[in-house]
Amino acid sequence: MLRTIIEKLKKFPLDHCQPSPQDHGSTAAVMLLLHGAPDNPQVLLTQRAEHLNNHAGEVAFPGGMWDITDSDLLQTALRETHEEIGLSAGSIEPIAMLPSTSPRVRSIKVTPFVGLVRDSFVLRPEPSEIAAIFDVPLAFLPM
Repeated sequence: MLRTIIEKLKKFPLDHCQPSPQDHGSTAAVMLLLHGAPDNPQVLLTQRAEHLNNHAGEVAFPGGMWDITDSDLLQTALRETHEEIGLSAGSIEPIAMLPSTSPRVRSIKVTPFVGLVRDSFVLRPEPSEIAAIFDVPLAFLPM
């Protein structure tokens, strides 16, 4: 199953796109992280902390707002993933950049990246942002 997914994602090549300074505050990037057995891959999700002003308690991919010091949106996704769940960039093999979209409730342009988590890993949720980290078998999600 994972091999098929990776093959299909080849039509979404990685792009190291750099937002312009006027995009600060309206551009974000997230990581859709896959791991586990190739015949039953898991997707890693977070539940945002209840005390947050935006999207409190929601289930989300790790990621966040682009910072002007980030070289590109992939770095944003990797940096935010490390800050939120403790997974280092060296543990992630980025494989695709999906089309950007905007959530219905806010006018933020979100760029999702897909990455494979290498080997074993330990996750540490940042309590100021993340209430929980959990896995969902990809086979459970509608396709």
